[in-house]
Amino acid sequence: MSVGGAWLTAAVLSAVGITLLLAADAPLFTVPVMDWGTFASLFALRMGFLALVQALFLAYNRLNPAIRYLVYPFLQLGRLGGYVLLASTNIVGMMLISAVVIGRWIPYSIYRLNKVRWYKPERVFIVQAFVLSVPFALSVDAESLISLQFLVALVLLTVRAARAFGELI
Repeated sequence: MSVGGAWLTAAVLSAVGITLLLAADAPLFTVPVMDWGTFASLFALRMGFLALVQALFLAYNRLNPAIRYLVYPFLQLGRLGGYVLLASTNIVGMMLISAVVIGRWIPYSIYRLNKVRWYKPERVFIVQAFVLSVPFALSVDAESLISLQFLVALVLLTVRAARAFGELI
C-alpha cells in the first residue's frame, strides 16, 4: 500500500471510529445528533497523533540499531496509548496496554542484543505481564479486577497465546 493509501485508510477508519465513539454516548433507542465541532476536534487530534507516531518511527529507524531496544517500549506505548487520546480507560485498559508493550519489548530486546529471533513466545510474555500487573492493580482499584472486562481480557490474551504456550511445553 502506498503512503497516500495508508493515510486515506487511516483517515476513513478514524472518521468511522470517532463517529461510533460519539454515537456511543447517545441514549439508547435515539438517533444520535452529530456534534461536528467535537468530531472535527477529535479527528484533528487523531490525525495529528498519527503524524507524530509516523515521525517518531522515521526517527527511530535512523537510530543506531544497537540502542533501538531502549527506545522501542516508548514507541509501542505511544502507538498503543494513542487510543487514550480519544477515549479514557480504566485500570484494566492500562494493564492491557502495559502488558502488550512489555510483552513485545522482551523478544525485541533479545533480538537486538543477541541477534536471535525469538518472537514465538511474544503472546506468552503479554499474558505474563498482564497477570504480573494484578497485584499493582489490586492496590489501586480492586473492583475493576472483579469484572467482566478483566475476565474477557484475560481469556482473550490466554486464547491468543495458547499455541505459543503449547510450543513452549
